[in-house]
Amino acid sequence: MNLKKYKNPPKKFRAAPFWSWNDKLEPELLKYQVDEMSRVGLGGYFMHARGGISTEYMSEDWMTAFKTCIEQGKKTGMLSWGYDEEGYPSGFAGGAVQAMGKRHWMKWLSFHKTSTYLPEENVIAAYIFDGRNYGRMPKEYEMREAAGQDIVYITWHTNDSYIDALNADTVKLFLDNTHEKYYARFADDFGDAMPGFFTDEPQFGSAGLPWSYELEKVFKDEYGYDILDYLYFLFISDERGDSVRYDFWKLINKLYTENFIKQMGDWCKAHNCKLTGHVMAEDNLMSQMHATAGCMPSYEYFDIPGIDWLGRGIASDLLPKQVSSVAAQLGKKQVLSEMFGLTGWDVTPEELKWIAEWQYVNGISYMCQHLEGYTLRGLRKRDYPPSLFYQLPWWDEYKHFNDYFGRLSMLLTEGVESAPVLVVHNMTSAWTRFNQLDNSTLFGLHKSLEDAILKLGSKQIGYHLGDEQIMAKYATVSGSSIKIGKCEYKAVVLPEMVNIEATTLDLLKDFVKGGGKVFTIGALAKYVSGTVDAMTWLKENVVAVENDAQLYSALEQCGAVLHCVNGEGTDKLRIMRRNMKDYTLLYIVNTDNENAKSFKLETVGSTAVVLDMENVCEKAMDYCAKDGKLCADIELLAAGSVIIALDINSDAAKQDKDTRAVTEVTVPETLKITKCSENALTLDICKYRVNGGKWMDKKAVILIVRELLALQKPCKVELRYNFEIACNPKKLGKMYLAAETVNAFEMTLNGKAVEYDGKSWWVDTAFQKCDITDLVKKGKNEINVKADFHQNDFVYKVLFGNDAMGTGFNRLTYDTELESMYIVGNFGVYSKTGFTEGERNALFSDDAFYIDVMPKRVNSGSITEQGFAFFAGKVSFGFEADIKKDGSKVVLKYSQRAAVTKIKVNGKNVRTVCWAPYETDITDYVKDGKNTIVIEAISGNRCLLGPHHHISGETYFPGPSSFTDVGGWPERELNGQPIWRDGFCVVTFGIK
Repeated sequence: MNLKKYKNPPKKFRAAPFWSWNDKLEPELLKYQVDEMSRVGLGGYFMHARGGISTEYMSEDWMTAFKTCIEQGKKTGMLSWGYDEEGYPSGFAGGAVQAMGKRHWMKWLSFHKTSTYLPEENVIAAYIFDGRNYGRMPKEYEMREAAGQDIVYITWHTNDSYIDALNADTVKLFLDNTHEKYYARFADDFGDAMPGFFTDEPQFGSAGLPWSYELEKVFKDEYGYDILDYLYFLFISDERGDSVRYDFWKLINKLYTENFIKQMGDWCKAHNCKLTGHVMAEDNLMSQMHATAGCMPSYEYFDIPGIDWLGRGIASDLLPKQVSSVAAQLGKKQVLSEMFGLTGWDVTPEELKWIAEWQYVNGISYMCQHLEGYTLRGLRKRDYPPSLFYQLPWWDEYKHFNDYFGRLSMLLTEGVESAPVLVVHNMTSAWTRFNQLDNSTLFGLHKSLEDAILKLGSKQIGYHLGDEQIMAKYATVSGSSIKIGKCEYKAVVLPEMVNIEATTLDLLKDFVKGGGKVFTIGALAKYVSGTVDAMTWLKENVVAVENDAQLYSALEQCGAVLHCVNGEGTDKLRIMRRNMKDYTLLYIVNTDNENAKSFKLETVGSTAVVLDMENVCEKAMDYCAKDGKLCADIELLAAGSVIIALDINSDAAKQDKDTRAVTEVTVPETLKITKCSENALTLDICKYRVNGGKWMDKKAVILIVRELLALQKPCKVELRYNFEIACNPKKLGKMYLAAETVNAFEMTLNGKAVEYDGKSWWVDTAFQKCDITDLVKKGKNEINVKADFHQNDFVYKVLFGNDAMGTGFNRLTYDTELESMYIVGNFGVYSKTGFTEGERNALFSDDAFYIDVMPKRVNSGSITEQGFAFFAGKVSFGFEADIKKDGSKVVLKYSQRAAVTKIKVNGKNVRTVCWAPYETDITDYVKDGKNTIVIEAISGNRCLLGPHHHISGETYFPGPSSFTDVGGWPERELNGQPIWRDGFCVVTFGIK
């Protein structure tokens, strides 16, 4: 097999990150950053306005920046995707849509009870409740006593922070104020240099139950009755309202899908460009009811449908399977995932690979990294980190990661996935039961759906999810198979259902009549398309399975089990099977990132070879084949994967197994530091005073800023940072102060002015680097900062107004930002009180750090405690190994607490190590006798940038709130408890 075509995959298969445009956009810096992205193997970028942007959105300067990037992208072959909003969620055109009037604002309903009815202007309907029934009151409301009966009334509300996403005219205004303006400027580049647009989290609003001015009329036209007569059923748990709720939510889903997503998709098709992105809250039935009333129907109208996945972890296969199922059925080759947001500054390529491959084996094939910050100035460094960009110490090594996933993306868009089982999604059942009082039924429905896909996934059985709206349009029956678009299924599995669509039921009847088998793992549906039905046919023709073994056996008899895996803990394995042009592909992923897996694979086949997409080569594997059956013993590392090609001719299959003896080289207890990046001390705590008043005790500067914002008016502020040097500074060489917007403040160190040369920077172009070599002294050093603190009116409106959807916060830009400072140089940073260990590689210490001489030798293991408390960079460890060349295989073994390591033996580059295995064959690089081995370890930015004071220490889900003392939605699992801890938390770093 020729793997050469995968060596350097085309840009369209390579990752395209969110490029966060979050400051004043400078053409030369934009071009530099485009070139940097190309250099490390990315394929494009989504030009994304975010919080911090100071170039006016959609202005002439904005369009100039867009043009600059499109033109620079052409030079490098990079794809310049548009992002369709200022901030998120998409749909409001930076506020231009809401400015067109209240009709276009987001609307929702709320429910009230009273014994005395007081009419209000925003009442939409009122009812008298007699203990069992609700009687609608006439529209001519009067103040009246209830006379022992409760009065219920429903009010509508609106807010200008977001739009009415159910209104087609409103969505057209969005397109007119965004897409049409881009088309007027860049039509010639549409579909080519500018492939299309990313739409992000459009929704009907999470403030409450959705409403729209036109909804009452549209509902009556659709169903023939007045929704206002029964509106109360949307708020109470009463089965008598199941059919009303079904009708309401089916219409809401239709309006959202057709008026927003379809209209946008149609516009893109008509203008020669593609629609990609993802809708809001796809994770489960409950979240979908709050945002879309069902995400799967919308995927039909995306050219590249997508999802997002946040945090340093993985979860249910449901999220990627929903989108990849529709994509496979409708022949959409690429499926996007926005991933890696909130993984934190310490995340490693190995962890990113684990998160990505869990999604890839479930059908994702196009990577959108969240995100790359144009700058880290101010709040931008806390924008759901990390910034996977030039600010990272391992940016140069990122190409290794991007090349691998570019090849994998290219490979997994070829051929057709083999998924013989169809699981009918029970979203329409949620429509019947979702209300504002009790949604316990939904949790049971969701658990049953999760159980169904877990039973199949953990047994490595290929399956897709069937959305009933998609099935109604594209499903047919052919004998004993159900076809949805381009996919064909041999068996159907039903989770617990309350409702089944009439179109689905008709399909199942034809399927069973043709010899097909339908299995259920939960209660059968009570309703057909929202109305009561005895369900006699289902009871007589659907086979109930009580456990995993029964389901597996039943599917095996249907011919839906295409391979068998045996071994301990194999429930964590996932397999994608693809029918390629000339062979069959098995992509096997161990989703367990803690435990390796050893297992026996049995499948149909005669030959097998491993496709190594990291090194782009074929590798022999041990197997035995007889009578068309192939068996192989396979071992996968924790979070490891393997790609196997079945039934191809390969020279690799004929290679002999390496039987040489092995000589192991390990890391000694003491290591010499041969080279090191500049070290740093982060200063984030200071004394302060406001308007010349009393000096206040020291506090984290981020908390001081909150106090200043609470004043809601300009003020003068002074900050006083301190740091200590334990030795004569002359021993340390050059020293620097790195700070943001130095020229905006009056800044002194030990009473002398700190001056900036106007060009030097460190880590990020906004971290201005000032030479302080001649200003520092032994002992206590003091930095004084004087600033005029002021903000524009929009800041105060967002922070202290009613920003119901966060659309203001998501594009918040401060005029004055006060931040941490960094002392930089070739020194060591030590703790007077030492460190204690915590979970997730955390190290805790008091606020008692000092600067001294950098160590020349360190103990193996973590060096954070050995003079590198806030280190972010590269450090090379050297040692000598006495090796006898006797024909054995020489292997270097070590473990790393680093993002990336690079191995050199006797001055020659051997390997860049981004993930396991941490065993490297160095046979060809060693000589008889003494050998010099250097391992360069590269960190992330966690020790430098934090969060340093989070109650959890190291968090695997950090957002902007995680750096403060008041938790936000990333801290929801902490149930509102205070999240601040005094002292500092950093993380371990080193090799062993």
